[in-house]
Amino acid sequence: MRLILENGTVVSDPNDGELADALATLDCQHYNFAILERSGPIYIQVACNETEGFMLEFQEGDCDNHYQVTEQASLRQVVKAFKQYAHNELSWKADFTWKWLKL
Repeated sequence: MRLILENGTVVSDPNDGELADALATLDCQHYNFAILERSGPIYIQVACNETEGFMLEFQEGDCDNHYQVTEQASLRQVVKAFKQYAHNELSWKADFTWKWLKL
């Protein structure tokens, strides 16, 4: 597992504290995204901007399996989802309503 931040930071096998600390650096102005990658096209990611807030997406394999939340998330929700994803828990999916996103 690998955490990748827009500012160039890469953390291999991040623990819960590293995930929370890294996601807290997203300020929606200068550093706008983070990706937690299992392998290649299997990941969860978050992007933020001043008007839409935090938007979660995930992909399971190819681009035909890419989904986005239907409503913005809070930083607390994003951190929780990333931690659950890192621990291979599936409950993070049930915490949001998802829509398929054509790429």
